[in-house]
Parts: sequence; structure tokens; C-alpha cells
Amino acid sequence: MKITFLINTLSEGKGIPNRVASMAVALDKKGDTVSIVTFDRANRSLPDSIRVLEPKLFGKMRLPYRFLEMKSGLFNALARTSIMACLKRLAPEVVVVDFVPVDRYAMECRKKLGYKVVYTYHGIADPEMYTGEDRRKRIETRDAMHAQVRRADYVMAVSRHTARELESLGIQSVVVPNGVDMDFFRPGKKLPAIQKKGPVLMYIGRYTPHKGVMNLLQAFAVVNKEVPDAVLYMFARHEHREYVSQLKQFIADNGLSGSVMMFRDIYGEIVPYLYGGADIFVSGALDETFGMTFVEAAACGTPSAAFASKSIPEVVDDGKTGILCEPGDSAALARGIIKLLKDRKLLDEYSRNAVEFARKYNWDSIADQMRGILRGKA
Repeated sequence: MKITFLINTLSEGKGIPNRVASMAVALDKKGDTVSIVTFDRANRSLPDSIRVLEPKLFGKMRLPYRFLEMKSGLFNALARTSIMACLKRLAPEVVVVDFVPVDRYAMECRKKLGYKVVYTYHGIADPEMYTGEDRRKRIETRDAMHAQVRRADYVMAVSRHTARELESLGIQSVVVPNGVDMDFFRPGKKLPAIQKKGPVLMYIGRYTPHKGVMNLLQAFAVVNKEVPDAVLYMFARHEHREYVSQLKQFIADNGLSGSVMMFRDIYGEIVPYLYGGADIFVSGALDETFGMTFVEAAACGTPSAAFASKSIPEVVDDGKTGILCEPGDSAALARGIIKLLKDRKLLDEYSRNAVEFARKYNWDSIADQMRGILRGKA
């Protein structure tokens, strides 16, 4: 089958681009003819058998990714024409889209080129967790996504949580979760630099309100009193300057500067070593539409402690691969973390369970699920 993924950018370290690249490789290994159309390849390494095209203006000048965000009829027409030229060259049977704004171009070119559109719906964090311009933009993005999802020939939701969201809008979908590379994320990878005499807690993600990093710090302040040699490492994208300032102020005000190590986001070969070097992966997230980091941590044999919010109970098996608490209850989260830190036998049991749990998310089986769906829609 000829499958083309149409995506804004392939930048590494971001959830949707990582999914697209991994799914493309998995489908390619199974013999499908796979290609990607993107405005920003971002130096991502892919097999030569996967063709990657970047839309170009008049077939010569590469269009920048930000070009898509310009609200101009002329710019939109140029973007649509350049995308159509790429799709015409590739002649796919199915085009898979994941996000705005390229999703609508797939819909607009569909009738002329005769392919089917499959929409992978990842959802978006609840806009009500934000204020001002952030809230407005999230509402605008959510509404635009919903409008295009309705136009798709078939819809895949990445979690039962996002499937329920679509169902509430009268949109039917099938759940095809994100996958994990079990060869890349695996037990045994350790990073001596972060291993001290005391327990290591790890958070990898983003410094944003819906990720609940302040909730996590509040929980750790309690943990620190009970287990004073525990260390919390945080590697995350800085997306809200004011929020990051609040986090740093909390750390300083509560005397946690020597116990909380706050870094910018990181990706690549080192990430499995960060998971593997931790005793527990921790999160205070209040809104997850899937929860990829929990699956990656599990694949590395690292149990999780988090809130039972949105899709998280789908990727953390409470009482088997980690501990889940009432959403927003930082004190309960602290108690859960302390319980695991003080019971090495239980922690080791959860670690073994986590690896087995993660196996169902291996890309080979996820690709089989997607192939079955695509063959039904081509």
C-alpha cells in the first residue's frame, strides 16, 4: 500500500513528529511504500526507502514551516498548491494527518487526487487550564482540529480518553495508541552521573500548567522531608516563562535548590539512560491525551507515580506498574512516592511488571493495527 504522512514538522523531541517517524519506519519494514510530506525535515534520519518531500514554492524555494500560520488567502493558496504538487508526485492511496494546519490541505486536495484521508487524533490540553492569549489559541486550535476530523474518511484516536472526547462530538474512531521502540527504550541503561546515594525521581516533559509541574514540586516538598536524600531531576521544554519563574521561586522558597535539578528538554540517545537511572518516573500532570513518557519509562523498567487523570490510567496500571492518586492531590502523590521509595521489594516488582506492560505498545504490533485500518479504507 502507498501511504503518505502529511505533517507540519519532523523536529526531534516532539510527540507527534516522533510518532509519525516511528510509524513510517514500522510500516516500511512491513513492505508498505511509505513517504512523508513535511515543511521541516529537521535533519531527522530515516531509511532511504522512505521518501521525504518538502513543499516548494514554484518547485524551487522551500516553504518555511511558519508560512502555514499566516492567515492570508494568497499564502494559503500557495501552500495548498505546493502540497498538492508533492502529493501528486507520490500518488498515495492513503494520506495520514495528525494536526493543524496541514490537515485541511489534505482534505482540500483529496477530491482531485483520489486518496483517502485518515486522521490520527491526539487531542489538545484543556484550554480552561490557561488564560488570556494561551487560552484563546488553544480553543482556536481545538475547534479547527474538530472541524477537519469530521471531514476525514477514517479517524484513529491515540487513547480511549481521546476517543471518548470524539464520541461526545458524534465522531466515531478506533483507538490506535502511540508505540514505543523496545530496542531503544529498554532496561539496563543507566546514567552514573545522576545516580547518588539517595533515590532518584525523574520527570521528562514540558513546563506547562496542564503538565502540573507545580503539583509535582508540592508533592516533592513533602517527600523531601520524609526522604531527605531523594533527588528530583526535571528535563522539560520551557514554554511559559512566567510559569517557569513560579516553579523556580517555589524551589527557592522551600529550600529545595539542592534537591531539585531543573533542566531544559533533552532528547536522543541519552533519554533511555535518564529513565533507567531513576527509581521512579514522577508526574503531576492533570491533562494527558496519551502519556508517552509513562510508556517509555515502563519500557526502561521504571515504575511511575502520577495522578489518575484523563488518559494516564491507560498507560499506568495502578498497583502493578505504578501508583495513581486522586488528580490534584499532591499530598496523596507524595505518600505514593514515599511508599515506593521505602519498599524496594515492591518497587522491583513494579519495575518487572512495567517492562511486560510496555510490550503491548511495541511499534511492530501498533503498525499491524494501523495496517489493518488502512487496508479497510484504501
